[in-house]
Amino acid sequence: IDRTLTVNGVSKAYAMTGWRIGYAGGPKALIDLMRKVASQTTSNPASISQWAAVEALNGPQDFIPERKAAFEKRRDLVVSMLNQASGITCATPEGAFYVYPSIAGLIGKTTETGVTIDGDSTFA
Repeated sequence: IDRTLTVNGVSKAYAMTGWRIGYAGGPKALIDLMRKVASQTTSNPASISQWAAVEALNGPQDFIPERKAAFEKRRDLVVSMLNQASGITCATPEGAFYVYPSIAGLIGKTTETGVTIDGDSTFA
């Protein structure tokens, strides 16, 4: 048990991406060292952000499964549409709604305007 560290944040589950609040739980000695490093390398979040996170964590949690299902549905739609595009492949992410499509199947192809796709910047 003294080797377990749990790290999380409120960005995704509570739709608080701009609040930039994360937290960790683990052995006191490790948390104390993490606190020292963080105090010297980051700025501290405002007290209002900290209290908002406390309220999110202590408040009703019943909406989370519904929101999770909505995000999964959106993720699956995006992945499906990307995989239907010729030359693009996209794996389904397991832990987030970010996707990382591969355009490897398009490298060397020519656009309708005659531009050869030689990399991701040209593709974009």
